[in-house]
Amino acid sequence: MSLIICDVGGVLCDGTDVTPTMAASLGLTREAFDALSGQHAFHALLCGTLTEGAFWDHFSLGLGRTVPADLWSVFFDPRLDEKMAQLICALREASRVVAGTNTIESHYDALLRTGWYGLFDAVYASHRMGTAKPDPRFYRHILEEEGCAPSEAFFIDDEPGHVVAARAMGLQAHEYKSVPSLRRDLEKRGLIQPERP
Repeated sequence: MSLIICDVGGVLCDGTDVTPTMAASLGLTREAFDALSGQHAFHALLCGTLTEGAFWDHFSLGLGRTVPADLWSVFFDPRLDEKMAQLICALREASRVVAGTNTIESHYDALLRTGWYGLFDAVYASHRMGTAKPDPRFYRHILEEEGCAPSEAFFIDDEPGHVVAARAMGLQAHEYKSVPSLRRDLEKRGLIQPERP
């Protein structure tokens, strides 16, 4: 396996899904928040074709009152999973490991400041690529940039739909649940050496 593509939010770090907190701060259920956001606007945000300011302008119109701040930034509080970070470092001893992440500009910038992206050989972020998982163009872009055939790539993500899409593209993939289960899968595939007792 020449390339490992790893998700960031929900895999390398927790605390990246701020929607429940944003919704609660506005007195909304998550379902109501998602309805006001609109699938198209959120997708445009992920793909970098809509700014966060424009998103909140759109959202405020539907809400009937102005959202006073960029809540995406206010409530973003990522926490690094140290064991996953160690696993990525171990994987890089034998393979090229890149991040493949659906993100928005403020979250990307915040994670850039933490230095956690430095764990990877490269970072492919949806808002910079103009496409987001599970669109086949997302996976194709990374494979083309890396000069890697789908069969030589291994994909890790906590979203089942993203894993299904990767497999449909011909990548081998793992639906992330925990570091121990991922490590067992990697060991079985010969991508990492078993831990010494």
